[in-house]
Amino acid sequence: MSVIEAMAKKGKVNKLDPETVKIACSRLVQQQDKPLFIGTISLPDLKKMNLKVAEFSVRTEGKPEEGYQRKVEETRARKFGKFVAEGNISPTSMLLSIREQDLVYADIEDVTTKELDGITIGSIDNVVLHIRPECPVWIVDGQHRWRGIQDVDDAKLEGFHMAFTLLWGLENFEEANQFVIINKTQKAVRTDLAERFIAKAYRMRGESSVMNDPNTGLFRKAVWVSKAIEVLDSLVDPGRKTTWEGKVQLPNEPKAKTMTVTQSAFTNSLQVLVDKLGPLTNEDMYKVCDVVDIVDGFWNAIKKNCPDPFEPYNPDAGINPNDYAIQQTIGVSVLHRVLAMIWNDLNGPLKTSHFDELLAVDGIKSRDYWDRTIPNADTGGKGGKWTMMGTNQKAFRVIADKIYSEIKETKVYKDLVAKKIGR
Repeated sequence: MSVIEAMAKKGKVNKLDPETVKIACSRLVQQQDKPLFIGTISLPDLKKMNLKVAEFSVRTEGKPEEGYQRKVEETRARKFGKFVAEGNISPTSMLLSIREQDLVYADIEDVTTKELDGITIGSIDNVVLHIRPECPVWIVDGQHRWRGIQDVDDAKLEGFHMAFTLLWGLENFEEANQFVIINKTQKAVRTDLAERFIAKAYRMRGESSVMNDPNTGLFRKAVWVSKAIEVLDSLVDPGRKTTWEGKVQLPNEPKAKTMTVTQSAFTNSLQVLVDKLGPLTNEDMYKVCDVVDIVDGFWNAIKKNCPDPFEPYNPDAGINPNDYAIQQTIGVSVLHRVLAMIWNDLNGPLKTSHFDELLAVDGIKSRDYWDRTIPNADTGGKGGKWTMMGTNQKAFRVIADKIYSEIKETKVYKDLVAKKIGR
């Protein structure tokens, strides 16, 4: 007899036990003999259920009671409780499971067929589940949500209902398989799209709200990302005619041959300028428009000192900006770090008009240092001095320090330092 036939014939609904949880929900069958139930459950009923988490332990590995989930993170759970207690909704459903050996503790009461606006709702679709206190209900996905609401005052969650999907009659291994599928096969939101959402949330809700959000991990960089996005959007605005027009790949845009860097690489490179310790962080001194003018002036000076990599893409003439790293992740990460050092040391007497002379050093002027295509005698491969040093933050710091050491030897740098200290 199949599981569905057994459910149809069961009919042993215990209507007398006051502790039995009764849930009106819908039944559906995606695959033959594998029913699912979907619906919502009130907080009082949820708390009455015998909810369990199959937590992994080396002591039970390979045994029938083997678990598959990590320990609950109390901080994360508390943040969820606070989140819903403040009136926020949680549309994502918990995934629950009643295993095959425990079906004797759960009953299904079919609801009489009804017709709504000419659409027949079959009795197989609408049911009332009767789940007895002794029935283990396993939380496959949602343990932090469950743990988070347990400590919240019921008065703050009056009328709260949790959406759920209930697996029916699976074995432990099948249940664990669903857990892995949910947590490992879904694709994460693209970084550039997430940045746009974070920036928008910051502008709409304000700093205090987003920094107190239970999803602190998501919003921890909201302040500087919001500013970085605004700076970037101004720099790529065709109306400004900057060196970055048409060079940055924005979310969901196909990568054109003219594009040299992604949005996320560019905004991340701006962190050294606009994050808490950045020289352009103070909003009373530096509005977004001021930061844009400084960054734009900086790149104009770079282009003046090293013009070849900035030539427009022209395949007929063999010109490709992507042959050079100066406007790619390496370049923006290194050179924005150089800008931060310059502004930290020379802020006061420094003007953007000084950039032309300050940046007239070999580390910036030499196009071969940035060229990805030239033969490299030391390695036998291809790539200039800066392109061969790596693409991680440590390499970016090393390159920036080398370039800045050259800048500090220029006459204009020494003159500005003397002016700043009053000599």
